[in-house]
Amino acid sequence: MTTIPRNRTHLAQLLNISKGMVSRLAARGMPVDTLEAATSWRKANLDQARRKDVRFDPYRQVQTRSTPLADEPHVLGAVVAHAEKLLDLAAAALGAGLNIGSLVPGLRAALAAVPPSGRRDGIGLPLAVAAVLCADVVAVLPRREDNPLNDDGTPVYCTRSEMSDEDAQYMGRFWYQVCAGEIRVTAP
Repeated sequence: MTTIPRNRTHLAQLLNISKGMVSRLAARGMPVDTLEAATSWRKANLDQARRKDVRFDPYRQVQTRSTPLADEPHVLGAVVAHAEKLLDLAAAALGAGLNIGSLVPGLRAALAAVPPSGRRDGIGLPLAVAAVLCADVVAVLPRREDNPLNDDGTPVYCTRSEMSDEDAQYMGRFWYQVCAGEIRVTAP
């Protein structure tokens, strides 16, 4: 199926590049009539290491949007089922003593694709998998043994009995976002 962009701005969004870059590439000969033609031209004419869509950027912030289609019950069910299957696969791999580093990008993408309505109903995040997905954030937290306190004197770490249901829901959303890669540790 051919994707015909409405204009150069739309093509820039589809290619995940700036409108100015579309203009510069069009001046160099890139076709702008279809997404497929533009993509094919870019693959053939641009240095792969200089293309934004293929180079590795550890500090890239992933932005997610819930589309109305994602909230449709049949689509939502498929998105949630996909995320849960990947989580089960990762849990089985960890259980077998394997490293799941290569699965992490796919796991994060699958979790990020679940809209808030699907997250509220609960996705079973195996604890071992969540520990891997949250490791970078957990690494910057103060050690529990040091009994750290917040500015108001309350403990940083608390037990479940000290949490209200609202606090527990908030923390659940926070750690889900960490697992999905929506909250990341950034370099100073």
